[in-house]
Amino acid sequence: MDIHCCKVVEMSIVIDLSPAVEARLRDKALQRGQDMNLMVAELLEVVLTWEEEDLAESIAAIQEGLDDFEAGRFQSFEAFAGAKRKIFDVTIAS
Repeated sequence: MDIHCCKVVEMSIVIDLSPAVEARLRDKALQRGQDMNLMVAELLEVVLTWEEEDLAESIAAIQEGLDDFEAGRFQSFEAFAGAKRKIFDVTIAS
């Protein structure tokens, strides 16, 4: 098996940043002792991964709620709000 079959291709992107954002990125790169371009690439990877995971978790939570509703596991808003008022000791002014 040839493990040298594939070549990683890098892509350059030009992004216009405000001077304030550029300064923050430069400061953070200096604090980390990293090249700013490498740090920005790592930040983008983290944000994109987080976004994908957050979307998947949101879809799963919505599906769970729909499944609960279809199975009859739900309560009225009044019952829900009343329970929360008891937990947080909140009274409603009449």
